[in-house]
Amino acid sequence: MEFQLLLEKNPLWISPSFSQEEAVYCAEKLQKELSILSIKPVGFPYALFQFSWEYRNWSMHYTELLFCLVDRCHGVSASLEAAPLSQAPANIICPPALFDISTLEHTARRQAMQVQRGRLRRRSDMRLVDQKNILKPLWRIDAELPGYDKIKLLIDGLSGGYYLLEGAD
Repeated sequence: MEFQLLLEKNPLWISPSFSQEEAVYCAEKLQKELSILSIKPVGFPYALFQFSWEYRNWSMHYTELLFCLVDRCHGVSASLEAAPLSQAPANIICPPALFDISTLEHTARRQAMQVQRGRLRRRSDMRLVDQKNILKPLWRIDAELPGYDKIKLLIDGLSGGYYLLEGAD
């Protein structure tokens, strides 16, 4: 995976559950002999869509909101109840996005309709409230392990999961 410095001003990312220090702790838990050389913030490009629809329950009217994330590199979608956003670090790097946000709206709408049907609500008009480009937080850790070459890890800033990167940078 090739990374490049993000040139967009004031990018937003999903507020990380794991800080930079916690990501280092996760990496050190994998292998005690691991010595950390550097850590960099990485943003994985996503499109965030917010949908809204109304429904009735007895005599009350309710409005329900749903957030849908669509991966801008692979086109895979997921839904979530809320998306707390914050400013991404200034020196963030990320892989290039392959899909434009306008082409992903159909995927997001399909995902939202599946969720709406699963909640057994009477169908109503679903409308797009907001859409924006955001980044998923990851931490890239360059490290050394005795007896091996340098290794590169990506620690997921939301779940704490890790990915081993291959190849030179």
